[in-house]
Amino acid sequence: MSASAGLTLNGRLTHLPVAKMAPVHRGSHDNDQPQLQLKATRQALERELIRRPTPDGHRTLGRCYLAEGKPLAAFAHLQMAVQQFPRDAALHSDLGLALLEVARTSPAAAEEALDALDMALRLEPNLLEARYNRARALEMLGRWDEARLAWQDYIRRDPDSTWGTAARERLAFLDRYDRTPSQP
Repeated sequence: MSASAGLTLNGRLTHLPVAKMAPVHRGSHDNDQPQLQLKATRQALERELIRRPTPDGHRTLGRCYLAEGKPLAAFAHLQMAVQQFPRDAALHSDLGLALLEVARTSPAAAEEALDALDMALRLEPNLLEARYNRARALEMLGRWDEARLAWQDYIRRDPDSTWGTAARERLAFLDRYDRTPSQP
């Protein structure tokens, strides 16, 4: 989750523990093997999707694009998968994450991300990834009090994981730096 050497996502990808989130490097680095493997995997997925388009293919390719740091491409494929599987909470959560990544450069996408994450939680209220990503979306939207409550809720549900630690750090950050009128 550190930003020291490569891409870090602004939230949680469903069904992917933090331990398996290797950084993806951009540019020239001594060891580009992970980047090359990811690119080869994506290209194979693209070829397969051309031959046989399936909602699962769009889901997998969208997640791959997220890992490569290409949120607009990820959004397009995850949106196609959501259209086919509208009751899949994990898909809505990953779509929300793609939109959070888009919101880094286009802040208006944060509201749409929040909508996708709220849908994920309506479908599966205990989906931790959606809860984490929702708190990030609320932060991005400047809805500090709601973000605090969302982080507190996440910490209650997942106190001992690496993600719980990250949530505590985000909450401490808000407590320290948010100086909205409602704060003492």
